[in-house]
Amino acid sequence: MATKNIIPRNNNEGKIGTNSKKWSEGHFESLSVAGQSVTGGGATALNGLTDVTISNVQNNQVLKYNGSNWVNAAAPETLNSTSDLSEGSSNLYFTNERVDDRVNALITTGTGISKTYNDSSNTLTLASDATLQEVINSGATSTVGVSIAKTGIGLTSTGSSGTGYISTQGSSNYNLSLDPQGSGIVVITGNTGSSSRGSGQIKINNQNNSYGVVIKSPLSNVLTADYTLTLPANTGNVDQVLKTDGNGVLSWVDQTSGGGGSSDFISEGQAKVETIDTGTDARIEFYVDPDDNGTASKAWEITENGHLLPGSHDTFDIGSPLYKVRDLYVSDNSLWLGDDHKMSIRAGKISHKKRKKSTNYIPRAFANYLSQGSFNRDKLLAIKKTSNGGDGSGTQTDGSATNESELTLADWVRYANATQIDGQNVSNRFRSSKSGGPQEGKWTANDIFDEDDDFEEIIDPSSPTNLDLNSFSNDAKATTIDDSSPSATKFVTESAVKSHVDTKISAISLSLSDLSNVSTSGVSSGQILKYNGSSWAPAADGGGSLSLNDLTNVSAGTPSSGQVLKWDGSNWSPATDNTGGSGGGGSLPALNNITSADSGSAKNYTISNTVTGIESTFLINFVANTTINVFLPNTASVSSGYKIQIKRLTTDPVTIKRSNGTTQTIDDGSEISIPYRYSSVTLQCDGNNWYII
Repeated sequence: MATKNIIPRNNNEGKIGTNSKKWSEGHFESLSVAGQSVTGGGATALNGLTDVTISNVQNNQVLKYNGSNWVNAAAPETLNSTSDLSEGSSNLYFTNERVDDRVNALITTGTGISKTYNDSSNTLTLASDATLQEVINSGATSTVGVSIAKTGIGLTSTGSSGTGYISTQGSSNYNLSLDPQGSGIVVITGNTGSSSRGSGQIKINNQNNSYGVVIKSPLSNVLTADYTLTLPANTGNVDQVLKTDGNGVLSWVDQTSGGGGSSDFISEGQAKVETIDTGTDARIEFYVDPDDNGTASKAWEITENGHLLPGSHDTFDIGSPLYKVRDLYVSDNSLWLGDDHKMSIRAGKISHKKRKKSTNYIPRAFANYLSQGSFNRDKLLAIKKTSNGGDGSGTQTDGSATNESELTLADWVRYANATQIDGQNVSNRFRSSKSGGPQEGKWTANDIFDEDDDFEEIIDPSSPTNLDLNSFSNDAKATTIDDSSPSATKFVTESAVKSHVDTKISAISLSLSDLSNVSTSGVSSGQILKYNGSSWAPAADGGGSLSLNDLTNVSAGTPSSGQVLKWDGSNWSPATDNTGGSGGGGSLPALNNITSADSGSAKNYTISNTVTGIESTFLINFVANTTINVFLPNTASVSSGYKIQIKRLTTDPVTIKRSNGTTQTIDDGSEISIPYRYSSVTLQCDGNNWYII
């Protein structure tokens, strides 16, 4: 029969057979029912199953067995706990007590485990006679207990070591891991009490367990909150140390932090030593608590130039009446006492000077050694203001200084190094032009007050009797003179000398007649006192020359102004004063202004052996850009007593040396130096050598 299709007129319309009249068999290659393919026999939908009845089905309904068939029904409510479930006779749900009961029921005699079970407290205690060491190794043969409760597992030891152990077993190299659940952490607890261990701690032993390192938490009165320390990602480099970022993140850093303004220090209590390096200023500072008030203050500072400075003015001592410094070694540069007095070494001797302070007085350094920087008197006086000097360390809040005499050493130094004065930047700061002199911002008190002319000398090493008594205290002055007990340790004042002399004069005779060996009786005009063998008595003038012309060996003639009497071998007669070094008088010293070196030399000058007179002065006044050597004349060519003065006007150092090729000495040496400009040295010859006077 040809293939024919039986198709209903509309979808879901018409039937093949009825409930009462059914086809006995149906044979199909395939069968599709409501979009589902059916390739074999059986129902093609739930409704087709004999024990399923579905009617008026709704969304989210479930199949529920009613005792005879599965029918569609509403879904049950959400379950919140196992208590919402109905239990049968088996497959019971979990509870802690049921677990304890189950474990208790499973452990039986003969397993090597003894047990103690408290059903009311839900506590199961297990004990082992050493066979439990397969799981828990006690490290000894003593009995080890394992307590299992709802709150945790406890290990106890009844052996002499008093130590519980957890270890892996077997010959393999197994790790032992502690793995808390989720975000939990391993906690080592502490405890309190008279015999407690205190804060939580762990101990890491050495390889034979003889000693170990304990890491312990701080005490509760110190630690008031949790914090976390996060270790670095590597082991760091040699000599590095751990540093925290303030949030507990640790990193390796060098012990000296270098620039950037950071600091490193060691401290205990209020005592601290701190190293600071800002990149432009490196220093070490020392802090103490001198007032014991819990506040540290800077006591000393070592600057980047190696200078040791106190932290505050006139506060700290070096040594004490009880503990003295044994030796103090100081170079011959200078020692300042207070703000005005300076002690230094000059010409090999101690010189005590007082700094000049007067209106309009300016140190020579500002005139002699400056290649840059302009001097401004108004700005100099304004340096006294609190806000000036670039460092804000001025002392006068009500305006400038009145004159230069009010300026301290610190004011002069601050002016020379100032970066800003009266709100204006100092663009051309002072810079020394002498070799080795200070540069910008590096001036010291000795750089500024460097010349002899900057001081009033109190004790001149070349003339120790030149003393200024006003510089000594009243205790060092003798206001009276006691002939019977003179003082060898006090200076006699002018008033004391005057008073003593007046007393002595008033006690002596005031006329010749008061003298015991003088008789003035019968004296007449023109008489003289003449000794008669026993006393002095008036007598007629027995004669004698009354003028040079009356002398037999003097031919005065008609002398000219300024002439002297000169012996010509037989008589004294007027002559011009041209005597040499051996004469008793002589003309004024010759002044020689030396403006160039010897011919063929750039730095040497030789004083001629043919100098005449008794004294000469030489002004060294040329520039060689190196040390200038001045050679003295040979002592054999000048007279004994000849005096020579050499003064340095040049900016170059000057060295005075003995005559070439001789062994003559200068104060037992071969040379001396003139260290400062405008300084001078005076030498005198004894016929063989030279001496500084």
